[in-house]
Amino acid sequence: MLGASQELPLLLVPLSGVTLSAHWSLIRSRKHYPSDVIGGGAVAVAVTATAWKLRPPRNRAGRPTTVPVESRRTRPGRLGAAKRSAMRFVTNRLLNHVTRPLLERGLWPRTQALIETTGRTSGMARRVPVGNGLHGDSFWIVTEHGYAADYVKNIQRQPRMRVKVGRHWHHGTARILPDDDPLARLRWLGRPVNDGLLLLVGTQQLTIRVHLDR
Repeated sequence: MLGASQELPLLLVPLSGVTLSAHWSLIRSRKHYPSDVIGGGAVAVAVTATAWKLRPPRNRAGRPTTVPVESRRTRPGRLGAAKRSAMRFVTNRLLNHVTRPLLERGLWPRTQALIETTGRTSGMARRVPVGNGLHGDSFWIVTEHGYAADYVKNIQRQPRMRVKVGRHWHHGTARILPDDDPLARLRWLGRPVNDGLLLLVGTQQLTIRVHLDR
């Protein structure tokens, strides 16, 4: 059965028609500027197109098929490197400065979580907001920038880490899974909004599983 992450993009056509009609009426009544509609529409199209990647590929019979993991391992080129630098500035310097303190105080919705790794050179605790990947006794992470992410480099040096979901900290040991299909993992996690944005801003996905202590 298709989950919400696969069904959501199928609503693009009918919802787009309704949205365009509503915004056109607002423009005609001068309650919206055309630039607002164009900007918002561009963002919506980008997120929806990215979320479309979460749908499993299908064969001629219309059944989901498996994509070879090797096709997910491509490293970003020059354009990808420039995108990674820009997105890391936005997330690390702007967004994380807002969400991290709220997550530390347990004031952010449980859609997000906080991971704490040990700095590979400083030895200090490094905290990064991520999507909530808590499932049973494991916490799943799909990275935005693969091995280039600082917390991935920290995990390679020291796999012991902590995860905070809500107001509770969990200790665990991280394991990088290079043979795991990150898109299949995102579909399994079932977080269409979070993961659509992750694919939009990311350059290379990589799966990490944190085995939580009992």
